[in-house]
Amino acid sequence: MFFQLVIITRYFNPKMLEKKELQINIIRKVNKFSLLIFIFNWIYISFLFSISFLLILLLNNILYIFIINQLEKQKEQEEFKKQFGEGSFSTTDIVKTHILNLFESDLDVSQITKSDIKKQYRTMAKKYHPDVYKGEEEDKFTSINSSYQYLLELKA
Repeated sequence: MFFQLVIITRYFNPKMLEKKELQINIIRKVNKFSLLIFIFNWIYISFLFSISFLLILLLNNILYIFIINQLEKQKEQEEFKKQFGEGSFSTTDIVKTHILNLFESDLDVSQITKSDIKKQYRTMAKKYHPDVYKGEEEDKFTSINSSYQYLLELKA
């Protein structure tokens, strides 16, 4: 009998139904909120993973470019030392030496154009060609060729 009374008051009492709706609404709101938290965390965590992946990729590319540039500088230094002697040379020293070698005068890099380089190379190649030139510098023609190639690449 008590059990019947509890069931009747619980399910048929309008006040209890209001409380039940309130409970249901609270549970729905909690479910919606938990779903929003889940979606936010999923987006946030996947965003962090994607950002971390992109950062790793970016750092890898920066490191790769740095290593390639260092290897190019080292190769450039070695070729320069073969032609112009030992020593520690900066990039500006290398450019100045190549300009001095090709133009036989100290010019500014910004003043020189590709056509100037080509014209001067033809002039110097005729002057220092091994068939024509019988001077002291045996490898002058080779150094003129390398200076010509270097300056063309610099202006490209």
